[in-house]
Amino acid sequence: MQIHPENIPRPPVRRLTVRYVVALSVVGLLSILGQVLVQVALMRQSSDSHVINIAGRQRMLSQKVSKAALAIQVTTDPAVRRERLKELRDALALWERSHLGLLRGDAEMGLPGTNSAEVKRMFTEFEPHHQAMLAAAQGLLAAAAREGTSAPADSGTARFVDRILAMEAACLVGMNEIVFQYDREARARIDRLKQVELMLLSITLIVLLLIGLVLFRPVVRKIGRTIAALERTDGELRKLNQELEQRVVERTAELQRSAERFRQMLEALPVAIRVVQKGVVVFCNSADAVLHGYEGSEEMIGTDAFPYFVEEDVARLRDYAERRAAGDPTVPTRYEARAKRQDGSVIPVELVVTRIIYGGQPASLTALYDLSERKRLQLYESILPVCCVCGKVRDDTGTERGKGAWESLQAFVTEHSDTSLSHTFCPPCYQEYRQQQGLPAEAL
Repeated sequence: MQIHPENIPRPPVRRLTVRYVVALSVVGLLSILGQVLVQVALMRQSSDSHVINIAGRQRMLSQKVSKAALAIQVTTDPAVRRERLKELRDALALWERSHLGLLRGDAEMGLPGTNSAEVKRMFTEFEPHHQAMLAAAQGLLAAAAREGTSAPADSGTARFVDRILAMEAACLVGMNEIVFQYDREARARIDRLKQVELMLLSITLIVLLLIGLVLFRPVVRKIGRTIAALERTDGELRKLNQELEQRVVERTAELQRSAERFRQMLEALPVAIRVVQKGVVVFCNSADAVLHGYEGSEEMIGTDAFPYFVEEDVARLRDYAERRAAGDPTVPTRYEARAKRQDGSVIPVELVVTRIIYGGQPASLTALYDLSERKRLQLYESILPVCCVCGKVRDDTGTERGKGAWESLQAFVTEHSDTSLSHTFCPPCYQEYRQQQGLPAEAL
């Protein structure tokens, strides 16, 4: 059974993505706009509250100026008079600075000076009363400075005090009206902000409704059809999965049977065979165990592969193994070494190594051939037979061993080498020859 991808409905991804981006962008912009308006309104509200507080404080300062002026007039205690004069100067300085800040702005006091036309008109009407009270207070301070701190209660400061008290009521009324106007304007701004917020909320709700109708409803329908198709496909996939699992089980069993047959075949070989993986013997047949003097292969499996050779050859064999594992193509695949048997005896062997995959991991399949008999034959073949009587040599070259012709040593050497022979006497033979010939011995 085959599953065709074209049978599964595909949603119009690009078109839906564009729609989602546009819709979410609109909602995001509306949210950002609403947040900006709220933050601006909060900042403006904070500014309005501060302005209203400063304007309200002006009423208190005007009363404080009147109180300090009256105290200066009636007190006879020099210390109290000095204290009241300082109180008047401080209150008058703050009153004047706050007044100018409300009119023109003062960054240090946090006053923006952005008044409406109505507030500016009210300040214009209030200005004569403010200036009259300010001039009277300044005159009071100047007169007090001339008279000193011990002036009597009926001193020249009395007329300035009367003027201050006369202007106090007008200043209070004027500042009250300005404060109330600041408050009305702040409330009006809040009301406008509420209307804008309601408008933005309404637009956001309408956009969300359109998103639901235009985007979500078609997508939900499309998803429903896709889910139905996926459910059908899921059933087909489950069936295919069951078939695949059955095939895997059968294939695994077949591989296990093949592996067992392979092991049996290696076990039956008369040649010593072993599989080495990461320097450890993971498999060896009985011939390998017998070669090393063990009763069974179980004694060798799981052990280090290198101690089965004489110590002088281990470094070379390790080098070959490391280079072979690294993929070096120059590593020989046939070479000789000296193997150690369990009883400590040494035998010459030839190793034929092949890289294989064993158990899913790289390994080396090694065949070991006992060279003991071959070495003995080579030694026997290297002995030259010489007659102990006549001194002739048997030449087995090109014939069966022991069937060669007997010939003189001179002929054998001349035939099998480039050496030429000459005839002479060795010293003992020379003396014997002279004696046989009746000649006197000759000093050597």
